[in-house]
Amino acid sequence: MSSIDGSHSIATLFVRNRHLLGLTIVILLVAGVSALLNLPRIEDPRITNRNPTILTLLPGASATRVEALVTKKIEDRLREIAEIKQIESTSSPSISLISLELQDQIGPGENETVFSKIRDKLADATSELPPGASLPEFDDKRGAVAYSLLTAIEWYGTEEARLGILSRLAEELADRLRNIPGTDNVRLFGEPEEEITVTADPAEFAALGLTTVDAAELISAADTKTPSGILRTTARDVLLEVEGALDSTQRIARIPVAANGTGGLVTLGEIAQIAKRWQDPPQEIALADGTRTVLVAARMEDDVHVDQWAEEARAVVATLAKTTDKGIGVEVIFDQSRYTEERLASLGGNLLAGAAVVILVVLIGMGWRSALIVGAALPLSVAFALFGLTFFGQQIHQMTVFGMIIALGLLIDNAIVVTDEVRKQLSLGLERTAAVAAAVRHLFAPLLASTLTTVLGFMPIFLLSGNVGDFVGPIAISVVLALIGSFLISMTVIATLAGLFVNPSPDQGSWWRDGFTNNKLTETYRRFLLAVLHWPRLSVLVSLALPVLGFFLAATLGTQFFPPADRDQFEVEVWLGGNASINHTTGVIRQIETVMREQDGIDRVDWLVGSSYPTVYYNLVMNKDNDASYAHAIVSVRNVADVNALIPHLQGELDERFPQAQVVVSTFGQGPPYAAPVAFRIVGPQLVQLKQYGEELRRIMHTEPAILHTQASIAGGDPKLWFAAM
Repeated sequence: MSSIDGSHSIATLFVRNRHLLGLTIVILLVAGVSALLNLPRIEDPRITNRNPTILTLLPGASATRVEALVTKKIEDRLREIAEIKQIESTSSPSISLISLELQDQIGPGENETVFSKIRDKLADATSELPPGASLPEFDDKRGAVAYSLLTAIEWYGTEEARLGILSRLAEELADRLRNIPGTDNVRLFGEPEEEITVTADPAEFAALGLTTVDAAELISAADTKTPSGILRTTARDVLLEVEGALDSTQRIARIPVAANGTGGLVTLGEIAQIAKRWQDPPQEIALADGTRTVLVAARMEDDVHVDQWAEEARAVVATLAKTTDKGIGVEVIFDQSRYTEERLASLGGNLLAGAAVVILVVLIGMGWRSALIVGAALPLSVAFALFGLTFFGQQIHQMTVFGMIIALGLLIDNAIVVTDEVRKQLSLGLERTAAVAAAVRHLFAPLLASTLTTVLGFMPIFLLSGNVGDFVGPIAISVVLALIGSFLISMTVIATLAGLFVNPSPDQGSWWRDGFTNNKLTETYRRFLLAVLHWPRLSVLVSLALPVLGFFLAATLGTQFFPPADRDQFEVEVWLGGNASINHTTGVIRQIETVMREQDGIDRVDWLVGSSYPTVYYNLVMNKDNDASYAHAIVSVRNVADVNALIPHLQGELDERFPQAQVVVSTFGQGPPYAAPVAFRIVGPQLVQLKQYGEELRRIMHTEPAILHTQASIAGGDPKLWFAAM
């Protein structure tokens, strides 16, 4: 300090320069409001996609053949990538599904580089796959991110659903949604797949000495996706290709298959029926409240306002709905913006309620002047924290707001202590400028130490990596920014405001001006402190009694790191036997839906048969594909309070009435995605032995009454028909 009275110290800069004080307050508020308006608003923090999947088909192959011919070859290539932390694969009949987990330190700016390496390795592995295997399908869009809008293109007609019209409208809506600024990804679910079938005439084929295998080879040879040859000259080599992709019945009908007796060519269309139709059975069937539908799922980017994007998306859906024919409905069945607005409004209300309680307590204890000054620290510190979030690439979501609620009780301490110290210095007779300088000089070191201690306490959360760090890290960022802002603002703006406006005579006037005081209460408290100091050992033992008792009682509490979510939705998953057809599965889930409709409080039930339902909550991962025996439903209820009562009752009812199916009813939870509350991993080279151990472990777990259902990634018992070649 440059002078003893502090009249020219840095601590009194704002006291001596009122314009600087006002400008600082205005800049803080403008920066906070600007950040509030411009920061992206989403429901939950975006978790970096470290869990891509690879899907490969080998039609007709057993699980053992899929493992040996497809899964293992792809795994061997992927193990060469150091950034992959874990590889989990499931080989089932005709399907190989590989789930990857990247290293925790892989951030949002680095995962695309790793994905590029994975694609290169998959390209290398493709040449090693057996004939008939599909190209490995690498899906890096299934991270722990919910879709922002789900729209159902529904068929309400009395006749059979006209899938072609539904598919065309769904494609048109998808194209329109992709054109909205800020759209990240649009996918269709339950869309019928079109295929061209060739039905052979046995007599015609036999007359030409052909078999269906010969016809298939001729069609494959006519496919123009492969080069037809090379024209070599003395100057250069030129690739030769045949025009005409196999994309129409006419093109396939013109494929020559043999020469006739007159020297002409016999085409495929002359000896076979060629038709274009919808694939039957389909790979997926989507149902919205029991109605056949095609789902259009759209996801926005993480740097836009969900409410603004959703408004444009709803307008696009409404425009398309006006042009549809009678019997076709276009309905938004999930809108994330509604949940985002409700969640942020609730957390914002909690923040304001907490601030009001703090100001009320300060009003009673220190008077209205001090209450206003201390209260000013809240919006200024929050504005500082909001502005700081922009430098960390954060958004406004439940975790950042929750962090500010946690910081509320911490950041207000600095302002209270500074205001009280300034008032104390004024009561000692110091001039206002000198009182501010003395208070800042006295409190700077201890408040800095306490702030740094608290900040360091949150650093382990701040430095967490992986999915857990992505989820809870924003809490620590908000708290740290709010605490740093509180310290800086208390040492400057709050100290100056206290020096300018606090009453220097706290022992005079009414309670609402100087705070509540009671001589009897003060005397009682003084005697209590004297007694504590007189018997220090006994006082320490008594003060430790409650904390020690708390540690013992903690063992009686349940352990749950992330609580369930307050949501008016829950999910239902259904597994039938591995040989169940998709039509049979659809019939069973229609019966299940009928039972669910008997329960009070259920608003709507939406199914996707054959695959996982599009993600409507951030930690639901779509990990099922092309599984005809699987169905996934999202159930919406009328009241959030009904969820906790419905789930156990519905679970017991469905288990009793559908013993042929494994039905799991579960609520949404907070935190990173997980496969099950409890999971075991058994590692070994022999699939048969692993299957036996898995079934034995399931048997042991079913002896525990609290366990409802178990599953093993390698399941047995699926029937298969073998032919002995003679």
